[in-house]
Amino acid sequence: MNRKLKNILKYTLPFWAIEKIKFPLEARMAGGKPVQLPDQPSVLLFTLNKCASTFTPKVMTYLNERTRKLPLVDFEGYFYNQSGEDFKAMMQRRPERYFRPKGIMMAPLRRWYPIPDFEQYSAVLVIRDPRDILTSKYFSQASTHSVPFSPKKRQIFFERRERVKNMSIDAFVHEWAPEIKSDFQEYTEMLDRYEVQVVRYEDIILDFENAMASFANVFDYELSADEIEELRVIGGYDKPMGEENVKVHTRKRLPGDHKEKLKPETIAYLDEMFEPELKRFAYQGVDWTRM
Repeated sequence: MNRKLKNILKYTLPFWAIEKIKFPLEARMAGGKPVQLPDQPSVLLFTLNKCASTFTPKVMTYLNERTRKLPLVDFEGYFYNQSGEDFKAMMQRRPERYFRPKGIMMAPLRRWYPIPDFEQYSAVLVIRDPRDILTSKYFSQASTHSVPFSPKKRQIFFERRERVKNMSIDAFVHEWAPEIKSDFQEYTEMLDRYEVQVVRYEDIILDFENAMASFANVFDYELSADEIEELRVIGGYDKPMGEENVKVHTRKRLPGDHKEKLKPETIAYLDEMFEPELKRFAYQGVDWTRM
């Protein structure tokens, strides 16, 4: 199905029809209906928006197809595209409907969720320099982020987009920094409590082979050189990077973009706010142009 036809269907079909086509398993599980699942440990991919959260589920799917063969479940996408409550509110009421220690792969989860029996899952966290997350998030919300299916949510989405377009990037960063800080704090607490594989977005860009090996560790799988090159092509990492295109989802990719886009006083504000996280994930004082 070509992109033009997909977009026509996306914005003309009622959500119940889209639900049956795109989210059949999610709809059954959310409705409390019985589902048959494999007897394999479930896998979780945690990340944040603007951390290669489109590419990394493809990596997880690639590895899953060669190992556990779990069905992919995307409750965040399911709830994002319909009207009503968000996923976190729903899962806190009935977590047993959404999280299963065996039989599913949830990729991506773009925030921390208090998951029962977490230690029974295999999990990976993909993070990025929070200063670059905020920089990239501005351009995403202003022009490139995907539009939800629901007419009600679509209206809210476009109102927010118009508001962001009328903001400076520095004002946007100041507004959103506390939320990203909270996300990092929750992930840090997760890492302090549980065994979770960590992959930095920057390593996907600059040390692709080792980053892919870290994902493969979650599945107890060893990637061949050919498979790594295949993943490189899937992600578009076989092409030159660095030229900026603000009209596409993957706008630039190279690390350190906040230094070009933000005012010095905004960077100083972020350096202070995120000092513990910059230290923990080895971002403090790094000059990516020399990598």
